[in-house]
Amino acid sequence: MIKLTDDIELKLQNLKKSKNRDLIMNAFRQAKNPLSADDIFHKLKIKNKKLALSTVYRTLDKLIELDIIRETFKDGDKSMYELAQEHHKHYIICTNCKNIVPLDFCPFHEIEHKIVEQTGFKISGHKFEIYGECPKCHSFCE
Repeated sequence: MIKLTDDIELKLQNLKKSKNRDLIMNAFRQAKNPLSADDIFHKLKIKNKKLALSTVYRTLDKLIELDIIRETFKDGDKSMYELAQEHHKHYIICTNCKNIVPLDFCPFHEIEHKIVEQTGFKISGHKFEIYGECPKCHSFCE
């Protein structure tokens, strides 16, 4: 289970208590990979039969606004979310089985410095994802 940073814990303490928000936050704590709103909804519908998908989206919007979670990438038309921990992550995603593997490094730090020097922009972030076939799917097709 992922331990939340003190900053995220403080932000959560300042919110009105909500059973659904607690369930959603627990889903993120237990997740090894980013989650979509649909992933969360289907996972939590078992625990709370009255949960509506609109509630999941409203809660995600609030958690994004408070910088508790962030959108990491889009899988087709679905946004994927993760906890807004100190270090951002990049992913490689299998186009066949949809397996998501986090990369343990950021390939853009040097590039960002060059972009800042050339453009004068103050960069606030970036997203990077790679798509392909994982070894399991690739060897299955051969």
